[in-house]
Amino acid sequence: MRAKPEGDTGRRGGASEWQSGQTTALLRSSQTKNMLLTLIVMMVFVCLAPSQAAAAETRSLADLGMAHQALVSAGLGSADDSYHARGEGEGFLLASPAQGLTASLGRAGVEMRGSNGAVGMRLLRWGCESAVAPAAGWRASAEANRVEFAWEGITEWYIAGPLGVEQGFTVADPADNCEAAGELLIELAVAGPAVLGGDGRSLDFPEAGLRYRGLVAVDATGRELPARLELAGQRLGIRAEVAAARWPVTVDPTFETAKLLASDGAEDDYFGGSVAFSGSAVVVGAWADGDNGLNSGSAYVFTEPVGGWAGTLNENAKLLASDGAAGDHFGNSVAVSGSTVVAGAWADDDNGNQSGSAYVFTEPVGGWAGTLNENAKLLASDSAAEDYFGNSVAVSGSTVVVGAFGDDDYVPNSGSAYKFAEPVGGWAGTLNQNAKLLASDGAVGGHLGSSVAVSGSLVIVGAPGIDSNGSAYVFDSSVFADGFESGDTTAWSETVP
Repeated sequence: MRAKPEGDTGRRGGASEWQSGQTTALLRSSQTKNMLLTLIVMMVFVCLAPSQAAAAETRSLADLGMAHQALVSAGLGSADDSYHARGEGEGFLLASPAQGLTASLGRAGVEMRGSNGAVGMRLLRWGCESAVAPAAGWRASAEANRVEFAWEGITEWYIAGPLGVEQGFTVADPADNCEAAGELLIELAVAGPAVLGGDGRSLDFPEAGLRYRGLVAVDATGRELPARLELAGQRLGIRAEVAAARWPVTVDPTFETAKLLASDGAEDDYFGGSVAFSGSAVVVGAWADGDNGLNSGSAYVFTEPVGGWAGTLNENAKLLASDGAAGDHFGNSVAVSGSTVVAGAWADDDNGNQSGSAYVFTEPVGGWAGTLNENAKLLASDSAAEDYFGNSVAVSGSTVVVGAFGDDDYVPNSGSAYKFAEPVGGWAGTLNQNAKLLASDGAVGGHLGSSVAVSGSLVIVGAPGIDSNGSAYVFDSSVFADGFESGDTTAWSETVP
């Protein structure tokens, strides 16, 4: 058996046990012996779409607190060769088969990869105030399902189990100036788009489907210490205020994800064909759902639980078109802003075969719940067969934009987009656009409206078929006297402010 670095309590007596009441005595014993600072930063990476076996294992572990889940997961991984480390160049490869997750670990950092994307992290520096220094002196080792990188003064470690891959840091001795400065920092480079939560204690990786949350810092007495995350560009700082702490100190954030499923999901529904989120609401389209006939389509609204996104969750509400019919493909595109959801149905045929439509839903007073029909239906006043109106949708506040990449105002399939403004009385009934948006250089097969986005007065519309290489066009309603709001449906060409 490989001996652990002195002061490394590891998974068997580290971050996961302080909640049980047993670790206080253990840590006090370590403190008496060496007066060590043990700073453990624990994160669990979980794939967004685990297998059925993973779902069963996670449900059984979910009865425990997150820290205890990680402890059990580590023990299960230690006893199962499929979770054990394998050599890979100068580093190692860890896997969580239950989660469909792999971790490539080396001097350059870690890449966590699952079916939904990847996140990269690399330790940059650590310490207190002027003593913060780059990590140096890297050396790698592995035992069973645990990989360690021994840096000078700090150990970085990873443990694989059915819950996912856990990441942690152990500082064997207090860094210089910690008592005077009162704050210890571990700084990492982050690869991949990340969004810091408003509470400063969580981090979202929307493209990879990962969330970093549950940041807790406690000292040897079990007293909680102030701790926070800081994100500056692609650098993540984990800070713990340690001036008045009884050593050692434990800092415990967690990486986790949720799997979203339709409660009535069935084979070939294509749930997840489109997705959108705003604040605490997630909308998922299922364009081939068959509630109103084959491929009529639907969409689902999920709201974040009080305890955060974790585990396997079913929808709060299901959205259906009141006039839905077979082949409409409702939910092929979705968008959400605040309490407003928009869903496209490009194959609806109100104005001809596959002329298309879009539907607006507003959150009921009692919240998203049950099966809901639209508040308003959006149609282009000049729509025709095979315009595919609704192939793309976007919403921001009271403004909705809908693409129609098959429209042929100029020439066949030149495409267009339509802007709708919420009426004074709210979204209700069947509505036509306030403005139509066209490219000044529209061409055959330009497919303007293949993608749309809106924020404030700006609308962006994509045309992948323009000039062979594709183009995007900017429309700014603020430069027009009527601001697109007069009801004049004149086709506005793009402007660049």
